[in-house]
Amino acid sequence: MYMALLAFLAVYIVSTASWGATWLNILVRLINNVAFVLMPLLVWLISPVFARQRRTAFDWVWTTGLDTSTVVGGHLIGLAVGCALGSITCVTLACAIMFSRGFLTSAHIFDFFKYASILIPVTCLEFGIVAALSLILRQTLVVVTVIGAVYMALVLGVLMPYASLLTPLNYTLLTLQIDPVAGLGAERAILEPLLWVYVSSAGTFVVLAILIIGLTDVRQGLRYHSKLGLGLLLVMSLSIMSWAGFAYQAAVNRAVVPPPVIEQIDSWRVVSAKHEGRIDPNGMTIDSRLEITNLDAKPVTTVLLALNPGLEVMYATLNGQPAKTQREGETVRLTVPNMTVASGQSITLTLVYRGSPILLREDYSSDQDMRDGETIRFSRPVRGYHDHQSLLLLRDGDWRIWPIVSSAHIAPKNELRLQVTGYPTILSSGEQIPQPSGTVAHTWSTHPPQLLFVAGLYRAKPLGRATILVAPKGSSYDWTMATEAVQLRQKLDTWIGDADGTVTYHAVTLPYVRDVAIGGMLVGVPAVVQFSTFDGYVLQNDEQLPRLLSIRLAHAALSDRIAWAVAPLNNSGEARARRVICANPGENDQGCETIALGVNSSQAPHGRLREPRVPSPALYALSVIVGNQIAGVDVRTQDEERQLWQQLSVPAQAGDDFAASIALRRRGLLPQRLSIEETRRIAQLVKQMDEIYVHKGHTAFATFIRDLIESYPPGGQPLTEQVFLKQIETVFGTQRQS
Repeated sequence: MYMALLAFLAVYIVSTASWGATWLNILVRLINNVAFVLMPLLVWLISPVFARQRRTAFDWVWTTGLDTSTVVGGHLIGLAVGCALGSITCVTLACAIMFSRGFLTSAHIFDFFKYASILIPVTCLEFGIVAALSLILRQTLVVVTVIGAVYMALVLGVLMPYASLLTPLNYTLLTLQIDPVAGLGAERAILEPLLWVYVSSAGTFVVLAILIIGLTDVRQGLRYHSKLGLGLLLVMSLSIMSWAGFAYQAAVNRAVVPPPVIEQIDSWRVVSAKHEGRIDPNGMTIDSRLEITNLDAKPVTTVLLALNPGLEVMYATLNGQPAKTQREGETVRLTVPNMTVASGQSITLTLVYRGSPILLREDYSSDQDMRDGETIRFSRPVRGYHDHQSLLLLRDGDWRIWPIVSSAHIAPKNELRLQVTGYPTILSSGEQIPQPSGTVAHTWSTHPPQLLFVAGLYRAKPLGRATILVAPKGSSYDWTMATEAVQLRQKLDTWIGDADGTVTYHAVTLPYVRDVAIGGMLVGVPAVVQFSTFDGYVLQNDEQLPRLLSIRLAHAALSDRIAWAVAPLNNSGEARARRVICANPGENDQGCETIALGVNSSQAPHGRLREPRVPSPALYALSVIVGNQIAGVDVRTQDEERQLWQQLSVPAQAGDDFAASIALRRRGLLPQRLSIEETRRIAQLVKQMDEIYVHKGHTAFATFIRDLIESYPPGGQPLTEQVFLKQIETVFGTQRQS
């Protein structure tokens, strides 16, 4: 019965997999569900063996003359074998079904069972808890009551309000992330000691239970050699548990978002920036030189810079004087005694820092509220990742020291030079310069693109004038995603008028990212598992992929080639649930206040500085128009969506605007969790630009975009929404919509 129930669970999990699910998704879901149902099953499997029975014939465990540890140990070994056979059957059956359905290929089978072995420590923990209680209590009904009470307290969020890998009670490993490119990657430092805690805890519970029943047993109890052996086992398990517990807590402290420093936001303008770095699988060392100008109205005595917590400043100077450095969360503070920087004054910084950038868990996996509530998120886009097998460097990532700014990390004068070694596949958007040492220096100047560097283990496939690169652990959907992205990129260049028949495009899957990034002819795309639920919108089939991907690709390309004025950083967080309270309901939203529901995420308990969901409504609206054209949306669909944009662009008494926003979100055309005012502003801009495109045509619209690219290059004067609307009015003769 035990094996049959686990086999049924395996069949159910695989058969209900949604579109875009990969074998990694299904495996994590299988681990979660097996761990969830395993403890109740183990109670009925283990407890009756050690329970006191009314009839002596069935109570031989407690009436035999053998040593207690020998009897109990033998039974535990037999039960462990049976439990293992059930888990192996479940995992093997799931593997076979996934292979037959095409989720899994022969190349993935080894990795499948490697990651499935995560179930072993989890099963040990549950087995140890049930066995220890059964040995001590010796009454099946009592064990069922205790386990059931604790089990329900966990499920209802009494003992564990929030579940993440940062919560040791999360024995089902909810929210576990296995990335197709990086594997366990950022989870490894947290997961490995946690699993050791589970295994050592199981051993400790069982040994303690045997010692307790041995000391209280009315028969022979424990012989001397048994006491000595159990004592040594107890000391060993407690030692492992202590070591693993300290390692786990240290990893948790590193993975939690530290308290933010709300100072010097957009207070510095970078005049020039020079970075030289050496990177290999063991870490990176970067030398930086920045010239920055104080934009504050008041003088300052310290300089606050953003730098990943995994990097340590080894040396720093301000205007040639040695500076004291102090780590403060995701920033470092530089101080020189008796130095004050006046308003408008420029200073020169030099820094040397090294280490390995870490990925905070809030940025790639949300916690789960066990009480059916919604926590407030403080995630940032993943713009850098480094470990022994994968490397990702985006221009605006905090692996490169920079003042705390809302805009792109581009200065009027830029120089970036990186030497990367030790990775099997290296992709760069910079100029490659061979060095006498045999290495290659990758350099960028003027306007570095967002996507700078990708390195790791990839499988490559040619596609016309393009190359598709996908991680070995990736699925067929990742090939589809990368292929679609590179084809859309080629269409975009042709549509704008920048097509070059001699260049070779590369589309590559990026680790942990959830959006598209572009660097020259390099197109970085997320794994389909990340993108299929991008921004809360769930893809249902292949037909929806090009549409959503085209908008994100247009957004990445336009933001990379045009300097846009963006909304400033804020620490308000992103509420996943809101309540609208109106003083006068039904009067065009007058007097309404939107209140965020929930508490801060357990992974960012102190809040955090983060970017707005839509930093530039004008950029997003323009991306929708361009994305529609390169995706080849049919006329009927465009007409339907024009009606929805029209309904949303004006306040409506009957709630038509709200219904339109819901419909547009379901199509993936609007980001989730925006206020009605924000969505209405986007709708007004989309409606205005769509009318221009319909009446003026493709040539005029594409020329307008090329003029913006030439007039507002990255690092220059940013294009504000007011100036953008003025440009539209000047070029096309239309009136602004406000």
